[in-house]
Order: sequence, then C-alpha cells, then structure tokens
Amino acid sequence: MFRLVFTSLTLSCILPSIIVAQLVSDGPMLPSNEVPQSGVGVFGGIAFNRHAVDIPSFFPFVCCPENVQSGSGEGITIGVQYKQAVNDRLYLLGRIAYLTHDVVLVGTTAKPTQVLSELDEIVLTRRQEVAMDIASLTTAVHVGYRVYDELSVQAGLQVDSFTGIDYVYTEKLLSDEYRWVNNPNNERIADKGELSDLLRNDYQYGLVFGIRYEIPLYPAPRLILAPELQYNHYFTDVMPEADWQARSYLAFVSLSYYFD
Repeated sequence: MFRLVFTSLTLSCILPSIIVAQLVSDGPMLPSNEVPQSGVGVFGGIAFNRHAVDIPSFFPFVCCPENVQSGSGEGITIGVQYKQAVNDRLYLLGRIAYLTHDVVLVGTTAKPTQVLSELDEIVLTRRQEVAMDIASLTTAVHVGYRVYDELSVQAGLQVDSFTGIDYVYTEKLLSDEYRWVNNPNNERIADKGELSDLLRNDYQYGLVFGIRYEIPLYPAPRLILAPELQYNHYFTDVMPEADWQARSYLAFVSLSYYFD
C-alpha cells in the first residue's frame, strides 16, 4: 500500500513541480558564473525494473525454477545527496539512498499433475511466477556536466548493498478442462520466504547515466528543485550461481539547499 501511494504521488508531482517552480522563480536563468558551488538535498522517486534471468538446470532451490527467464516490476528510491561544483560547468554529486528492485519473473513448464478427473498424473502446462521484493542501500558518485543553462548530463558509479530479498513462488495450471487436486482454482503457492545470504551476492555494482534539470525557486538562489531521469546498468548478478542481470529506469525529484 505504501509503495502504491508513493508511486502515485511521485507521478503526480514531477510535472506539476516543474510548472510550479517556474512560476515561483521570477528571476532569469542562471548564467554560468552564478552557479551555486555546493549544497545538500533530499530526493525521491520511482523505479521501473527489468530483469533478465537464466537459471541453470542444476540449481537446486525451489525459489527459482529454471524455466523462469525474465520479468519486470517497479520500486521506489529515496535518499540524500551532496553536490560540489568543480568549475562553472563540471560538478560532483554524491548520493546515499534506499532502493527497491521489485520484479515478477515469469515462465512456463510442463509437469506431471494430479487432477480431479484422472487416477494417474497427466502432463499439463503450468505458468510460473516468482515475485521478488529486493531491497538495497545504494551509494553513488556522479560526474555531471552543465550543457545548457539548468540542463545537465550525469554519469557515475553505483554500489548496491542488498538488505533483503523476499520471494513468493506461485504456479498456475493453464487448463480449462482439468482441476488440480487440492487446488480447485488451479493455482498454488509453491514456495515463499527470504533468500538467504548464501544464495545471493552481497553487493551489486553498475554504471548510472542521467539527465537533470535544475530550477531555482528564488532569484538568490539557495533552494533548487531538480527533476531527473536516470538509467542504472548493473554488471554483477543478483545470485552468484545464475545469470541474473538487473536494469532500472528511474524518475525522481530532488530538492537542494545551496550554501554559496
């Protein structure tokens, strides 16, 4: 419920915040020689996640069936940041945040199944879904370049430290003719729990790329609102024994106070 409310609020605030900020800021755009040098701020937003998974056939854990190959989902990010200008164009941006990589992995498989109308098991197709709630603490360092007025491009490195991975593995029988024994709705929870530290990597490393538009709220300016778009490209797998690559697309807003 919290994630749904957070996502809705973020989507409904990004565009209006740009419009309101432009109305509040009655001063002209900042020339390069008046760019604030350093400041701290907070940010929050939503993440759209895409996972490509190749589970090896020898993988012995129920949580992750080998037929599951890919999936998508959404998450949230919220954190604090510090920005330091190097010169009129170049700056460094450091961030610490909480980020979720939630995803639903999907696959199909054919398995012997005991149904109500047959004495012996028959082979039927099942839809497999693994809903993963992946949470992490992230540390990132960006190098940014102001290309035009308030518009900047950024690139940097990010390290995610997993704080927990919960999963629910469900199977659904894809048949209108047969009914599963003990599962009249043709759906069951095959397994659920928390992925242990032995089954996942402790850290995830990757590159981040983004664009940022800074809007001064006052002519001074000390307070700056900045909508951003960001892409996270991870190089390490979620699980060491599987080819499990994660990608995230983020949209968020930061609010910063600058000292000088």
